[in-house]
Amino acid sequence: MPNFRKFITIAAIVSLSLANLSASSAQNYGARQNTSPNRAYFPVNNCLNMGNGLEAPNEGEWGYRFERGDFALIRERGFDTVRIPIKWSAHIDAGAPYRIDPTFLRHVDDIVSWGMAARLNVIINVLPRRTAKSYIRNHQ
Repeated sequence: MPNFRKFITIAAIVSLSLANLSASSAQNYGARQNTSPNRAYFPVNNCLNMGNGLEAPNEGEWGYRFERGDFALIRERGFDTVRIPIKWSAHIDAGAPYRIDPTFLRHVDDIVSWGMAARLNVIINVLPRRTAKSYIRNHQ
């Protein structure tokens, strides 16, 4: 039992120290100037991964649904960027011209707009679920 208490105490101290470090580093990063007209500047200092929402075959099946208010809370917590992984293949027609479902596309646009309205950088992440060859072979 004494070892368990010691472990919990050390874990709490480390957690609080890391939380303090993260909060102070978020405040130290300010807006930077783009130093080159030929390169885009995309500052990512504190990024939150918003997985399981649009990665699921249908939003909410894995327990998370996007809400407009989430983004203001994320910004208030010191994050400047969100990463949103999307499983596009669940929303694409099985045959040519392989159109993305317009309702889903509008919803993605709404989600990105909510993030940008909260002054967050938004990264749309597309992870390949299978190789390009197998995807093409299955959709010819």
